[in-house]
Amino acid sequence: MKILIFALLLTFATTVSYADTIILKNGRRIKVDSMILEGNSVKCTILGGEVSFKIREIADIEQSNVSNPPKVTAKQKHDQKVEITKARSIALEAYHHAAGNPLDADARKEALEILSKARALDPNEAEIYLAETIMVLQDGYRVGAWYKASAYHDGVVDTAMYKVNSAINADPQYYKSYAILAWMYIVKSNYEKAEELLEKSYSLKQDNFYYWLYKGTLSQEKKEYAEAQKYYDIAEGYASIEGNQSLIRTRKRDLAKLTGNLAEAERLYLDDISRDPDSAYSYGNYAGFLLCNGRFDEAVEYYEKAISIAPYPLVIFGLQVAKMRNEAAANCKNNKVQI
Repeated sequence: MKILIFALLLTFATTVSYADTIILKNGRRIKVDSMILEGNSVKCTILGGEVSFKIREIADIEQSNVSNPPKVTAKQKHDQKVEITKARSIALEAYHHAAGNPLDADARKEALEILSKARALDPNEAEIYLAETIMVLQDGYRVGAWYKASAYHDGVVDTAMYKVNSAINADPQYYKSYAILAWMYIVKSNYEKAEELLEKSYSLKQDNFYYWLYKGTLSQEKKEYAEAQKYYDIAEGYASIEGNQSLIRTRKRDLAKLTGNLAEAERLYLDDISRDPDSAYSYGNYAGFLLCNGRFDEAVEYYEKAISIAPYPLVIFGLQVAKMRNEAAANCKNNKVQI
């Protein structure tokens, strides 16, 4: 019997085989979907889960068909596709929830809970890895533009890239992964590689928000500002959710500041506030703009509004800086000293 079992298991070392029942030495009978030999153990698939048994624990195997796996019906293929689609849809919800609330601890917890539901359906779903990528970047974020290396602590971008590559390995045909990886290469100032990845993303899906967003970001970093504006305008047309619309407004603000159009930049900050008057981040971002442009008393006002909604660390620090500079400016004015 041992020789027979070992002979059967040798076939499992190279191909997945199908059997009806494994009989353990303790008399327990276990129906399995498939099994494969791994060292001194047999890894079995049972109802979509996995369990391993030592060879010495197995008394016998009752087979139905070792060489030919059972055929998958059209309905089974459809049901599997539905489950994969559902996993991606749920993971995408987690992605947008995390990306839309980058500094909110409660939102982060909620995003993780959503992600766990997607993982239960398909742990190898590409969008799960992309949601994890966003969270890695948020964990390692310092301050500044999200497409600048200086915005992150050391090693963070490399970890994020590992996650994106896992997404590509999970589904090489998913367009979004290549655009997100292009973002990482923009951060690393490897513009040639970023361009290559963006074109791969475009080849998979032309009506692709992330392609146009990062095409604009790449042009902006290369100081091709007119091209960047054009790409952002196209991306805005594909921004079907508020989070992506907000992202485009952020990029356009950055572009306006780079080209010296401070009036347009300010209009976009105020537009964010009018769209979401309960967002601490909208007030905090505008306060930062005011601070950088020497409008210290106004910066204090908007930092205080942000803190009254959600006192996150960046606005608390910003308020301290704005108050100090406001006081310094007042002292200089009173002493008739130019600053």
